[in-house]
Amino acid sequence: VLGPQGRGLGAQQSPAIEALKAQGHWLLMGTFSKALGVSGAYLACSQAVKDYLINRCTGFVYSTAPSPFCAGAIAKSLELVVQLDAQRAQLLDHARTLRTTLHSLGLNTGNSSTHIVPVLAGTAKTALRWKAHLLENGLVCSAIRPPTVPPNTARLRLALHQGISPLHLKALIASLAQCIQ
Repeated sequence: VLGPQGRGLGAQQSPAIEALKAQGHWLLMGTFSKALGVSGAYLACSQAVKDYLINRCTGFVYSTAPSPFCAGAIAKSLELVVQLDAQRAQLLDHARTLRTTLHSLGLNTGNSSTHIVPVLAGTAKTALRWKAHLLENGLVCSAIRPPTVPPNTARLRLALHQGISPLHLKALIASLAQCIQ
């Protein structure tokens, strides 16, 4: 969802990343799960970091090769994901619209800047009540509660995806507005 061609934050131009690369010690990592719909992860790094990992993490390094099926699925997902700039832009626009509207209702979305939008509810009881209300209206979300988050910071976790339409957003906002009345 993030970065040029969906290649993640590590693919963005960043003075910090460029400084590390210039020193010859760098490491980029990511997953092939959620966004790509497969499993596994990758690690791209400088030769010095690679040598260290091979010599210090041999049990892990040599035990986690992906199956040929997973490797093929990852390759196809990577081929497709670079073509989805318009869909990424639309998804992030929906998330911005949602956050802006929730703020206008007096709801706190924390520091969210992606398609994952938390809605701080405070108590676990409130978060569970809001989650149940949304579910009654056909909207599925997670209620994140202590001990996963600090006390009195329970929240809903709204994970937007490409299938969300403006009508879905409108229904979500209306349901959340009912929760706080």
